[in-house]
Parts: sequence; structure tokens; C-alpha cells
Amino acid sequence: MLHWYGMRRRGPLARLAPLARHADPAVRIALVEAVAHWSTPGVDALLSELERDPDPRVREAVDGWCVR
Repeated sequence: MLHWYGMRRRGPLARLAPLARHADPAVRIALVEAVAHWSTPGVDALLSELERDPDPRVREAVDGWCVR
């Protein structure tokens, strides 16, 4: 489902941000993939939070999807 959000330039960040604390790392990775290219205010802060995720796969997803 998050895949479709990744096709947008902006999106409902406030609605999706709680997924950054989801128990399943695959959901957190999908979140990164969905929002990494959004221009919505707050995306950088969310990605910064996910850069410190305890799961290395999530951190790698942030590094792989984000151009900073």
C-alpha cells in the first residue's frame, strides 16, 4: 500500500509518520521508500529519525533512497 504513496511528490506525512515506530522493519523500509522524494515539510526530520533506526536495513534504506 505504501508503494502508491511513493509515486507522489507530496503526501499525508502526519498520517504516515507513526509508521516510523512500527514493529516490523519492512514497514519502516516501505515508509522510507514512499516518502524519500516528497517535498512535504517534515520529511527530512522523519528521515533523520529513521537514519537512527535500530535495524541496519532501515538505515541502509534511508542512505540508499535519499539524496542529501
